[in-house]
Amino acid sequence: MEDKFTHFLNPDNFKIDDRNLEDLILFVQNLSKHYQYFDLKNKKGGDWFDLFASDESFLLADISKFEIRKYDALRLSLTQSFDELSSEKEKKEIENQLKLSEEEFDMLGEALEEKTQEHEKSIQ
Repeated sequence: MEDKFTHFLNPDNFKIDDRNLEDLILFVQNLSKHYQYFDLKNKKGGDWFDLFASDESFLLADISKFEIRKYDALRLSLTQSFDELSSEKEKKEIENQLKLSEEEFDMLGEALEEKTQEHEKSIQ
């Protein structure tokens, strides 16, 4: 029992701050939401979050901390539940609805592309 406590009390077994670089970057990003900056007229101009949100380092840190295994397990669980609990008729209905949604999404994308091209021509 004493060995166990000695292990935990040994300074070589832990760091004062166990955070890695990604943790520190995300900490600064979250902290930036709580600090206001002031413009040249000494009026609140917002917080510092927008400054950091546009930096790739913060995006990469966010991505590196994304718990993909958790969401992959959830996806597998939902797929398994769907396979076990749904009848073939229900599966076909859902498949048809997804195909319809995909077609609608494609049509919206095409319409948006046309509008974008029209807008670019009108600017020139």
